[in-house]
Amino acid sequence: MKNFLLAILIFFTSTAFAVEPKPGVNFKQTKEIIATDSPGKIEVIEMFWYGCIHCFNFDPYLDKWADNLPKDIVFKRVPAIPRKDWVPMAKAFYALETLELEHKLHEKLFDAIHKDKVVDPASEMSAISWIAVNGKKDLNEVKDAFNSFSMKSKLSNSFKMFKAAGATGVPAIIIDGRYLTSTTMAGGEKNTLQLMDYIIKNVRADKAKKLFNSSSEMNSEYKQGIVPNESAGGIYSKILKNIFKYNYDFSDYARAATIYWPGNIIGHGREDVIEFWNNLKNFLSNIKFSIEHIGYLEEPDKNPKASIRWFLEGNHSENTLDFG
Repeated sequence: MKNFLLAILIFFTSTAFAVEPKPGVNFKQTKEIIATDSPGKIEVIEMFWYGCIHCFNFDPYLDKWADNLPKDIVFKRVPAIPRKDWVPMAKAFYALETLELEHKLHEKLFDAIHKDKVVDPASEMSAISWIAVNGKKDLNEVKDAFNSFSMKSKLSNSFKMFKAAGATGVPAIIIDGRYLTSTTMAGGEKNTLQLMDYIIKNVRADKAKKLFNSSSEMNSEYKQGIVPNESAGGIYSKILKNIFKYNYDFSDYARAATIYWPGNIIGHGREDVIEFWNNLKNFLSNIKFSIEHIGYLEEPDKNPKASIRWFLEGNHSENTLDFG
C-alpha cells in the first residue's frame, strides 16, 4: 500500500478565538492600502489622541502587549488628526520624539491631561510648558521642536493616514496597512488585543503562503488574508469542506454546471460532479482534507472567482484509470 497526496491550488488559516471575529463588524479592510515602513515585517500602528479618554484607558494594555512582540512585528504610534483641535497633541507627540522624551513622558502626558488636569489638549502652549518642565528642557528648545522643519510633513502624513484608514475615531489599530480595528469594534481593550493577535496570525500565514512566489513576475489581483464567509473564497472553501463530509448531496452545484479538472477533463452537469468527487473519495482510505490558502476576486458584472490551495491525503492500494 502506498501513500497518495493530491494537491490543488488554494490557501487559508484558522485561528482559535472565543467568538469568531466578523469582517465588517469587529475589523475591516482599510479604505486604502497604507504603505508600511518595515519590509518583511508586520507593522501594527495605533492612531491615537492624547485628549481621548479611551486612548488613555487602552494605553496600559497596549504597552504591556508591545513589550513582548515577536521579531516579525513592528509597533508604532501615530497621532490622529481628524480635525484642527487635535493638532496641538499631534505636535506634542512628534516633539517628544524629536527631544527623545517619548518613552519618558508619553504615559505621563496622558496622566497630566486625564488625571492631574494640568494640560489642556487643545492648547499648544500648555503642552510646550509642561514638556519643558517635566522633560527638563529649555522652553525655546521645546518650541523649536514643535516648529521643526519636518513637523509640517509629519502632521500631513498623520492626517492622510487617518483618512486612508477609513477610521472614524480613536484608538484605531492598523495592521499591515490593510486591516483596521478599534476598541469600539472589538468590544473593549482586552478584546482588541485578542483581535489584533487574530489578525496578525492570519496576516503572517498569508505572507508565508502567497499565490505566487517572490521570484514570479506575475501579479495577482486576488484578495488574500482574512477571507469573509460570504465572499467567493469563503463560499467555495465551504463547499470543498462539505464534499468530504459523509452523504454530501452536492446541491451547491447548479444542475447545468460546467466543471474543469486537471488533465484537461471537462464535466457537464451535477451528475459529472458527483461522479468525479465520489470516485476520488472511494479511491482513497483514511482521508485527511485541509485547506492551506484562499484567494478570491469579485469584480462588477463578472462571475466571482476563488483560487484555493487544498491538500487531500490518503492511502490507496491500486492504480486506477482516473487517478493512478
